[in-house]
Amino acid sequence: MKLLAPKVEVTNEPQRIDCGAPDYILTCKGIPVGYIEAKNIGKSLDSKLYNEQFTCYKSSLPNLIITDYLEFRLYLEGLLSTSIVLAEIENGKIVARPENFKAFTELIQEFSRYKGQTIIYPISSSSQTSNRSLS
Repeated sequence: MKLLAPKVEVTNEPQRIDCGAPDYILTCKGIPVGYIEAKNIGKSLDSKLYNEQFTCYKSSLPNLIITDYLEFRLYLEGLLSTSIVLAEIENGKIVARPENFKAFTELIQEFSRYKGQTIIYPISSSSQTSNRSLS
């Protein structure tokens, strides 16, 4: 990950947040830029076992990857943006899909550059007046 997104810090098993405990958090200068929920290799990401958890994460985390390490699904603002299959299991062996490596690189770079909404606090006229009176 460090090669594809050198400006971000990846933390495994980060502190629990309101919607749960995603497996990884990516931060840039201490500010969260994305979350990754990882399941075991070969476990279907469409399994009903994960519906509740994935629904909660998708509705709460604006930049999210859900993966089984073979397939990577990027969700932006709760909507599926991109899905990349890096490898598949065939006859009990993991078979790489090198034709998808470039798209995967782009997915990770897009994911790590995410900029959430900036919160701007307007200054009320009463605040401006009180600040002037202090000078």
